[in-house]
Amino acid sequence: MNVQNIMEDSLKEMLPSGQSPEKLLEGLTINDLEYTMKIDQDTYYPETFHMDTNLKIVENGKRIEWKPSIYSKFSRFNEIEEIVIPKELLNQAEEMEDMSGIF
Repeated sequence: MNVQNIMEDSLKEMLPSGQSPEKLLEGLTINDLEYTMKIDQDTYYPETFHMDTNLKIVENGKRIEWKPSIYSKFSRFNEIEEIVIPKELLNQAEEMEDMSGIF
C-alpha cells in the first residue's frame, strides 16, 4: 500500500459519511513522508511526534511545492480541569450550515 492510499484511507475515517477524500487529494502528490513517534513504554502515552513531508500540489494549472515539518510534544495527560465556556459566548454561538459541499 502506498502513502497516497494510506492518506485516502485515513481521510475516509475522519470525514463525515458520504464525503469523498478524492476531492481533497486531487492534484496532490506526496513525494516523501517520514515520521517518528516516541511512546512511553510504561503508560503507552505518546511523548513526541515528528513528521517531515514533501508535497506537490497542482491547482488551476499552478504547481506548488510544500515541505511542512510538524513537531509535537505531549504531556499533562488527564491533568486538565473542567473547561467552562462562558454563557455570554454560548449565547453568541451560531449553528453552522451543512459543510458537505466543501469536500
